[in-house]
Amino acid sequence: MFGEIIKIDNWKQASDGKSVYKRVYFKLESGAFAKTDLVFGFRNYKRWSKLLRIGNNLFNLKLRDKDTIDADSRVHLLEGRKTAKTDEELFKMGVFG
Repeated sequence: MFGEIIKIDNWKQASDGKSVYKRVYFKLESGAFAKTDLVFGFRNYKRWSKLLRIGNNLFNLKLRDKDTIDADSRVHLLEGRKTAKTDEELFKMGVFG
């Protein structure tokens, strides 16, 4: 399945109080909308980090349920551009404090 990134939320504090995550929203090929949550520091985040740009079309998205994309999907860029720096690189540079 493929979909276009239509919105990316800012970092939010997870309920465990220790981690942060981003919610990413998609418009799927079927016309439906879906979301996924990507937790910074989790292995799956590294797969997504360079692809997180509004307007990017990704493929190999797997659904967990009708409106949630499995964050463990091994996504690939179909159309769009990769980001210059990942958030992990920016955290290391001290951009986020």
